[in-house]
Amino acid sequence: MRALVSLVLVSLIGASSAWGATEPADVSLLVAPFEIVAPTGADLPEIDLLLADRLGTRGLGRVVGPGALSIDPVAEPTPEQLRTWAEGSSTELVVVGRTTMIGRRLSLDVRLRNAVNGETVGTYVAEAARPEDLGTAVDRLAGQIVDGALTVAVLAPVSAAAPQEAVAEGSAEEGSTAEPKAASAPKARQPLSIRSDEMEAVEGDGGSRRFLFKRNVRLRQGEMFVRSQRMEASYPAGASEPAKMVATGGVILRQAGRRAKCDSATFYPKEQRVVCKGNDAELEQGGTSLRGKEIEFFLDTERMVIRGGADVFMEPGGAGSGGQGQ
Repeated sequence: MRALVSLVLVSLIGASSAWGATEPADVSLLVAPFEIVAPTGADLPEIDLLLADRLGTRGLGRVVGPGALSIDPVAEPTPEQLRTWAEGSSTELVVVGRTTMIGRRLSLDVRLRNAVNGETVGTYVAEAARPEDLGTAVDRLAGQIVDGALTVAVLAPVSAAAPQEAVAEGSAEEGSTAEPKAASAPKARQPLSIRSDEMEAVEGDGGSRRFLFKRNVRLRQGEMFVRSQRMEASYPAGASEPAKMVATGGVILRQAGRRAKCDSATFYPKEQRVVCKGNDAELEQGGTSLRGKEIEFFLDTERMVIRGGADVFMEPGGAGSGGQGQ
């Protein structure tokens, strides 16, 4: 049985790279199950799952968790094993590792491997003398792996058959820069990046996990930018991507010409759906301003629903949004 693990990271997220720095936008990575070296019956946290979750919020194009394939924990796989795993998960990089328990101390030995040629991109080691140190160790490893993945992405040749175009996102206030984006990439698969001053990660019963980001939270996914004081990302058992994210406290969302402001916003990545709630919930789009206690809209369409005393204000000559009041 896995123990309930609470990890607190203060002033760590964003320490390795400033907001708006260049990040790998189209890197696919598999986190394989880690080997465990520990006394029989020892209760250890699932480091591989925690690391996969953290990598999923660091701007990588796609992160596949250790539960996606039926793989035995192997800290030093052969190049052939790497290729098989990569083909099965449609990834190009593989993270392998070993968790060793000595007394109460956890030693983490992690390698980033290139599945194409079997080479080791980087070797990273971290230790956690106490349970409360584990969060710092996992976050440090995630940053090192992202840096290594970026190196591979920079060195990889760009296919002439799949050109990339630069897309400018957001404003100077958001601290955004023009980033390359594959024209054919589906919106739901765009890289997700979250920064904050403090984070708490909790491994729950049944394999579910939660990441709680606090203070000065910034989320970016494609053309969407969200700013809030608090954000909670929920991961179902075995998933390496959040099923739901809830932002609270002065929430501001910007995306492709629309701007939303509310007390709380719930984002469902798979559905590309956002639900904004609060007495001052407001959505501006195409010259139209909509207000209500709850505004539901979709990021990939112009569909929206307003609930609870809908108010609609349209500027002269502005394009109507066709919103529905309920």
